Amino acid sequence: MAEFLKDIHIVDLKRSVIDEGKSDRKKNRFFFKKRVYVADADYKDAQTRPAYKFEWAALDNMSRSDPAEDSAGVQTYFGMGYDFVTKDDPYYPEGAILDSEGHYVFKDAILMKCDFGAWLKRRARDIDRSNKAPKRTRDAFVNTTIDDETGEKLGFSKDQLKDMI
Repeated sequence: MAEFLKDIHIVDLKRSVIDEGKSDRKKNRFFFKKRVYVADADYKDAQTRPAYKFEWAALDNMSRSDPAEDSAGVQTYFGMGYDFVTKDDPYYPEGAILDSEGHYVFKDAILMKCDFGAWLKRRARDIDRSNKAPKRTRDAFVNTTIDDETGEKLGFSKDQLKDMI
């Protein structure tokens, strides 16, 4: 059993070779002849690319039976297009356990998945926003400070603003 979340590795069941004689899929117990993990390098190669990007979402209150209702972290991921990884998915996180709903959990985190194409578009948009943020912030400051080209809204002249920025 893994002690830390970083020790949990996700096995790609489609590319792994499972010993069917020893494994029990209904109980989610697997014995492998060949185990293939989902790695960051897999996302760069079209042949090995998983269909999903995986993230662990924090559960705030483990006392409720439905993780979808019990955590702001999970709700945030739902808003970004994520869904739960279940025992029916062809991915198996070693060291995580199944809860009563069939979701993989580890301590106070639950494994979620997002379509890789959608994740990639959102990530590109976030990077673009990040690159534009400093200019946008500076422009907003200048526009709220200068009044009718006089700079008298907050008592700063244009030259003083340029020196401050």
